[in-house]
Amino acid sequence: QGGESSEKLAFGGTFTYYEQDSKTIAQISEGANIRGGGIDVYSGAIGTQIAWAGGVSKSESIGAGVSVAINNLDRETRASIGEKTDSAGTLSGNQSTINAAGGVSARAAVGGALYAFTIAGAYSNAAPAQDTPQDGADGNAPTAQDDPLDGVSLPNLFNEEEPTEQAQEKKSKTSVAIAAAVAVNNIKDRTQASIADVVMTADAVDVKAVNRNSIVAATGGLAASKTESGGTGAALAGAFSYNSVDSITNAFIRDSIITLSGVPIEDLSQEDYSNRFSVSANNMAKIFSLAAGGAGSVAKEGTEPGNTTNISLAGSVAKNSISGGTFARVYDSTIAMQAGTTVHDALVRARDASNILAIAGSLSMSMSKGGTAGATAVSAGVAIAVNSISGDTVALVSNSTITGGVGSTGTVTVESISDGEIQAYTVSGALSAASSKQTGSGIGASGAGAGSVNKIDVDTTATVENSTIDVQGNVVVKAQYTAKIIAGAGAVAIGIGSAVGQGQAGAVAIGGSFSVNQLDGDGTGTVYLGAAPLVALGDLGVDSLALLGGQDLSGDDQIGTGITSLVATLGGDDLTVLGGR
Repeated sequence: QGGESSEKLAFGGTFTYYEQDSKTIAQISEGANIRGGGIDVYSGAIGTQIAWAGGVSKSESIGAGVSVAINNLDRETRASIGEKTDSAGTLSGNQSTINAAGGVSARAAVGGALYAFTIAGAYSNAAPAQDTPQDGADGNAPTAQDDPLDGVSLPNLFNEEEPTEQAQEKKSKTSVAIAAAVAVNNIKDRTQASIADVVMTADAVDVKAVNRNSIVAATGGLAASKTESGGTGAALAGAFSYNSVDSITNAFIRDSIITLSGVPIEDLSQEDYSNRFSVSANNMAKIFSLAAGGAGSVAKEGTEPGNTTNISLAGSVAKNSISGGTFARVYDSTIAMQAGTTVHDALVRARDASNILAIAGSLSMSMSKGGTAGATAVSAGVAIAVNSISGDTVALVSNSTITGGVGSTGTVTVESISDGEIQAYTVSGALSAASSKQTGSGIGASGAGAGSVNKIDVDTTATVENSTIDVQGNVVVKAQYTAKIIAGAGAVAIGIGSAVGQGQAGAVAIGGSFSVNQLDGDGTGTVYLGAAPLVALGDLGVDSLALLGGQDLSGDDQIGTGITSLVATLGGDDLTVLGGR
């Protein structure tokens, strides 16, 4: 934090920079052979960063307060069993072998928050109060009778040249205050939980990647100036807040052979197992952004000659974005759940619940009181917020086999959910009042504008392709897109002009607000049937069914060429064919 005080020119400024580049990794590397009880591989990056920057100034002429804060976080958080990459492998050479009498989990979690507060202020007063006590009164200055230097100016006292009348007028009648606050906050997260190139026997498997990072940013600028009638006062205040989260949350199983026992889930000694087999990715990144600017310029009433002018400008801009992707995938793998009278629930789920709350506001005020001439007051305020959420949400089973033993029950669910939200509220106000007493005009002009531009562009897909699913219970393939935008904007402008005597009065005020909102992306749940059949012993609940290669679907008894078997009960409500074929 920095501050400065001066009679003529004062500048108070602060610049801060913070950077974190870290890796938090828990791993059972490729080629490992493990036999034992339950296995938990956990990696967590849970941290809180608090940043404060402030710059203030005080002057009798020109004062500026500037504050700039930059915070960059780059983190990798990974919990992996086997190879760490998600590129296709060969399941040979460096494969790992695990035999566990219990559950096996790979879990990566990111949490905590970045708190950033950036404030700037400036005050300029060209009309300081004077201490002129009466005889017998208390005060800092002696009475005229007691002052031995009464009537003697300081320049003459020290044999210096007296300042000109124009210099004295400029010194006493010009007041400028400038305040600017800038905050830039960036978070880049790569969160991964995975099992790759592993041959495994266990009671249950849970692969989970969770990202709960957040930014809380408050940025504000406040400027105030004061002058005498016949002078010029200006106050300029601005706040800019830029916040970005780039988050990829990735959970996957690839090139693995996993055999799961029939031990009841509730009998596992380890906690947090609700499914026999689970691969889930959850992105819950959040941004809260507050940007505010306030400016005020006032002229003290007096009888000094010359026109009086007061100008105040206040603005705030907030730019917030969340991008990346959320992926839960099983590919090139075999998942075999053993027979028995037990429940085998299998889940592949990706969810993006990103959230942005942005508030931007500005308030400006100018009050000008003329002495023997005209008075002009101008004020303007602007508040803008631009917000976006983008990325893909993918739940995928590809080139894999999932089987449930005879006599078991349970549901196989492949689900993708996008329920992100943007809330944007912008408000701006401007007030100007000018009055002239003797001659000249009293003119007041004010303008205020507020608005936001908001966009969510997320493709949400749940897909089963070229895979075999052979289970006793239901198969659910579901994509859900319920993102929403809530926006509010308001602007108020007031202008007042008055003239007493021979002058004229005028006032103008303009206010406007806007909101532009766009929801893109879609939700698609699809089962693609290629060279490998999809076998479902039970109900098949899918949003859509498509055949790779555009096979012919004509004929009541024909599902399509290239399909060796599809054993299922397909009701009219369960089957929708893409393209209407």
